[in-house]
Amino acid sequence: IPTTWTNSGVNGAGLPMANAVWEYRGSSTTPSLSIGSRGAYSGQQLPILSPTGTNGFVIFDSDYLHTYGLPGNLGNGPAPAPHKSSLTTPVINLALYPEVELKLNSYTRFFEGKALILFSINGGSTWSDTIVAHPDVFVNASNARNSVISFNVSSIIGGEANVRIRFLYDGTFDDPGASGSGSALYFWMIDDIVLSEMPKHEIRFTKW
Repeated sequence: IPTTWTNSGVNGAGLPMANAVWEYRGSSTTPSLSIGSRGAYSGQQLPILSPTGTNGFVIFDSDYLHTYGLPGNLGNGPAPAPHKSSLTTPVINLALYPEVELKLNSYTRFFEGKALILFSINGGSTWSDTIVAHPDVFVNASNARNSVISFNVSSIIGGEANVRIRFLYDGTFDDPGASGSGSALYFWMIDDIVLSEMPKHEIRFTKW
């Protein structure tokens, strides 16, 4: 994770939580890039499959932070839920780019929680726009390890000079299908984040 990025977490009351942070998994880290979630209930998930996966990825391992990887150890991990963790870019100047697409590899599994992408156009003073990264992933489900998600963010950050982007795992969200009272769990892994100019024309195929 670049030193110019901000990596921080809070508990359910909004107070700082030192261990509720994103991890970089690389070839020389412990655990290494061959390990996905270490949580007790995440199903021993493998790492994200991304184009540059061989040089690592980042993960918010909510399940491990809540359980220490031990079944039945709910709430006794290094950063128990409910918790939130944000990974935030430095300022990005898009003044010359009115049409912008955000694309990334993203792999997640939810019990309770949301994977959110937030945007600021004033250097992080306020965060007025939010995208749910995986609206089609529900309780105890996951998406494909090699999933690529993309968003036309032209109307949000296009042409702005003081853009910051935040990847927020919100583990304070209570899903009525889970009934876990903000117990979060599972994970969000991301890699290969790209901002690019939108093409003039693009065809996309979506599920019926």
